[in-house]
Amino acid sequence: EPHVTDVAGDTSICVHRTTGESKGASTASLVADLCATDERLPVYWCGMYSPCMTVFMPIFIEGDLPNSLSVARETPSDDSPWWDFYRLTHYGLQAGPEMRAEIRSGLLVLQNELFESAYEMAKKGRELIGNGASGAASELLTGYMAENARRVVSKVKMLVPANARLISAAR
Repeated sequence: EPHVTDVAGDTSICVHRTTGESKGASTASLVADLCATDERLPVYWCGMYSPCMTVFMPIFIEGDLPNSLSVARETPSDDSPWWDFYRLTHYGLQAGPEMRAEIRSGLLVLQNELFESAYEMAKKGRELIGNGASGAASELLTGYMAENARRVVSKVKMLVPANARLISAAR
């Protein structure tokens, strides 16, 4: 798929529902970066809503997911990361291309930090497990994922103005 710099166009992995049409929408993404050489653990990159305006968080099955990522509500809530990303995406869609570029720019620094640190953690985790310290690996990765979730959700909340209209889910 060609690189897409905005939401315009007919074909993309990132599908937006903006007018209640029934053709669907991207509501989460998962990319698995496996390792054939066993030098590191697999890294699973999870995006909480539209791929174009998300931070893909590194997930390790050897650790425990942060409880905060499991908060789910059928209606908008302030304690659900999914709804935070939903608000960010819809704010960006309403605000226009310049704001979407600003949002992506604001997320890029954090995303690049995660790209760099995730593979270091994947190597450390593999080393600990290889040395028989699975519990230590789980603890390390659990803490790493919790800190990432905290940073990502905090950043997303900062990017949506307090006066931005809360949009209800299209049904």
